[in-house]
Amino acid sequence: MICRPFFGDQRMTGRMVEEVWRIGLLAEGGILNKNGLLNSLELILEHERGEEMRKKAHELKDLVHNAAGPNGSATRDLRDLVDLISTS
Repeated sequence: MICRPFFGDQRMTGRMVEEVWRIGLLAEGGILNKNGLLNSLELILEHERGEEMRKKAHELKDLVHNAAGPNGSATRDLRDLVDLISTS
């Protein structure tokens, strides 16, 4: 994932993608030009760091899939919230 923040909290989200979740990059200097795009794509597709990003993205995908499943934590928490609101 190559992040190019425009406004609001997108810069923070881009930093989360790059530094915390490690599944992508922020555009160099916040500007996505031809050279920046080519450098980012090369890093993601050809280097070890890109391989680590893809592996981490697959791990996060599995976590989200499990959480959103019928017995997952997100489903359970939403059900609990609906029950709480319905009984109030």
